[in-house]
Amino acid sequence: MSPERGISNFDPSELFSSPLHAHVAQIPGDACSIHIAGQIAVDKEGRTPSTYPEQIQLALSNLDACLRKAGSTRKDIVKLTYYIVNYDPKDRPDADLLAKSLDGHRPATTLVPVPCLVWPKILFQIEAIVAVRDPQLPSPFPSFGGAAQRTIQAIVIGAGLSGLQAAHDLQKAGVSCLVLEARDRVGGKTWSMPCANGRAVVDLGAAWINDVNQPRALALARKLGLEMVEQNIKGDCMMEGVGPFAYGGIPKLSENEQEDFVKVRDNMEKLCHTIDVQRPWKSQPKFANMSVHDLVVSQGAGPSVRKAASEVSALYFLLYCKAGGGFLQMRSDGKGGGQHLRFRKGTQSLSHGLVNALSPLTVRLSQAVLKIEQAATGDRCVVTTQRGDKFPCMKVIISVPTPLYNEIEFSPPLSTDKRELTSNTSLGCYGKYILVYSQPWWREQGFCGLAHSLEDGPVTLTRDTSSDIDDVYSLTCFIVGPSGRRLWQSPAVERHTRVLRHIDAIFDQKCPEPLEIFESNWEKEKYSLGAPCPVVPSKCLSILDRDRWGPEGNIHFIGTETSPVWKGYMEGALTSGARGADEVTTALLASNINAKL
Repeated sequence: MSPERGISNFDPSELFSSPLHAHVAQIPGDACSIHIAGQIAVDKEGRTPSTYPEQIQLALSNLDACLRKAGSTRKDIVKLTYYIVNYDPKDRPDADLLAKSLDGHRPATTLVPVPCLVWPKILFQIEAIVAVRDPQLPSPFPSFGGAAQRTIQAIVIGAGLSGLQAAHDLQKAGVSCLVLEARDRVGGKTWSMPCANGRAVVDLGAAWINDVNQPRALALARKLGLEMVEQNIKGDCMMEGVGPFAYGGIPKLSENEQEDFVKVRDNMEKLCHTIDVQRPWKSQPKFANMSVHDLVVSQGAGPSVRKAASEVSALYFLLYCKAGGGFLQMRSDGKGGGQHLRFRKGTQSLSHGLVNALSPLTVRLSQAVLKIEQAATGDRCVVTTQRGDKFPCMKVIISVPTPLYNEIEFSPPLSTDKRELTSNTSLGCYGKYILVYSQPWWREQGFCGLAHSLEDGPVTLTRDTSSDIDDVYSLTCFIVGPSGRRLWQSPAVERHTRVLRHIDAIFDQKCPEPLEIFESNWEKEKYSLGAPCPVVPSKCLSILDRDRWGPEGNIHFIGTETSPVWKGYMEGALTSGARGADEVTTALLASNINAKL
């Protein structure tokens, strides 16, 4: 999709959703062009009436749901195309039903007789092209302060979970807002792709929540009626070169190494709970100049345990663990753990659900932000995008990953503390290889799918990410760190071969060949630069104690890395989005009160 077109795709909540297509495609502009996919007589539960007239009526009802979601009516239709199975010019119930539904409106129309449609029982299908004038925001915007244009109260930059949650809460509070997204899709690091069978999806980014201590993610999932899949922990885990061991147990290392493992694990759990998530530097400054590797070495860890340690700041790592409820809870795939529940239709369904709850035309795709200007006084800003559009507003919420702030020109510049944070914060190499099989061969051999490698990659960890109900069985392989970066430098065929041979080595056997392979390299994503969460280096943690991602004038900062809970997870993103919306609504209310005094 061309990034200049700015097309939005979405589904009405009343209709069934498919991983293969959207129901509505929207092209913004002064006259917004909306393309509605062919609607058939299938309700949200997948039921189809048997008679031809009933099918026409249900298909028209589904068309109406799409029109409502796009902020339009049947009067806005400019072109109708409908398809009829077993067409008989002498028997035309469609003519009367369509004429009655259009109520005098006469769009350009094409009737196409066909021998069959997508399923044998479907007899009628109708699609539409609609044109709607955008009453809220003609494009492009005039320069800052144009009297002829209405100023939006808030602009949210980024249509990931944090930005969409902020927009949802703003509109719920009565604050007008737009969301500007650089990509041609919504979701940020929630990105779900369909499998070949058309029923299941795989998650290229964020994948897990739990139903114990992630209340926002759980509430949103339940509100949207999303089906969840419990992470499989039945069977043994595997460690390359060591062998199988019970889930929750200790790898069968030497006696000394097992003692090291337990000591380091338990110490990490104790230490992370000493961290104040709001003021990490103040709570434990002695760890600020240590890496995780330094920390485990200081605890007497042997060679095997040292292999698992990273060069990330020890203090930031402990902060990250504390935000996830503790080292053990964050790592767990069991009840209450960081990797307990997945989504049958993928985590991007959370983002799509939030978009569908927003007012029509709220989200503008392919709108990379280049500049944010703030007036010297008052609640006035202008956001300028790569396409040259200017968006006047009162407040701005930035939800993109912190390192991407460097791609935006701020006028006036951000504070010294913010510039130090954004210039030094980074995201690591993080990616996935998802291997889809015809059968869960690892389960058949007594494994749960959780496997570890302390060798030189490219795979560091695997998890079972199957959807049994959809007959899709997959292992997700995590590709991180220096070995991951070396893998991504190789051609695709070589990458595939290296990953598959490493899976053979981890499980100590010749594993079956996968039916499908999906890969994602978040470090190469232009509008992500890595995953799962930006890391603040040791030298900046004292700044974080002071700054705490506070607002700068009319600009507010959100994103999973700014959350005090579940940093790097979807819960953290949603929490930060709600906090940003609350900051803006409170500030706007205060401005309104002061203006009346």
